[in-house]
This record gives sequence, structure tokens and C-alpha cells, in this order.
Amino acid sequence: NLAEYALNNSTGQISDWFDQADNELVMLLQGSAKIEYETGLVRIVSAGDYFVIKAHEKHKVSYTSENPPCIWLCIFYK
Repeated sequence: NLAEYALNNSTGQISDWFDQADNELVMLLQGSAKIEYETGLVRIVSAGDYFVIKAHEKHKVSYTSENPPCIWLCIFYK
């Protein structure tokens, strides 16, 4: 079931740890970013990349490009 979606713009931002109840399909439409997982996995992504973050898979955004800024499409589902 599709729960919700978000289109976000980020410029040089980082985040605290996320522990989300839903799965998340992430597509980076513009820019580049680095996602770090609690397991130690580091995912470096660029425009056109997409991936799934499973429910309760702890992760954080540790880098986003400033020029061009990141544009994310995130779809949350059960």
C-alpha cells in the first residue's frame, strides 16, 4: 500500500538517524549524496540512482551536494 510520497530539495544538509516504520523507495533526481547505515554500509548516490530503505533500517544523510542541490523523490509504503 502506498502510504505517502515527498519531493524534497536539500542543499548541503545532513540528518540525524532515521528509523522509519515504512519502507522507502528513494530516487535522487538531481545532485549527489551519501547515505550511511547503522550497519556501516555507505551508499554514494548521484542523479538517476534509486534504492530501497527497508522499514526500521537505521540510516542518515551525511552529505548532500550544494551545486547542484539534491532533489529527492521518496515514496513510503508498507
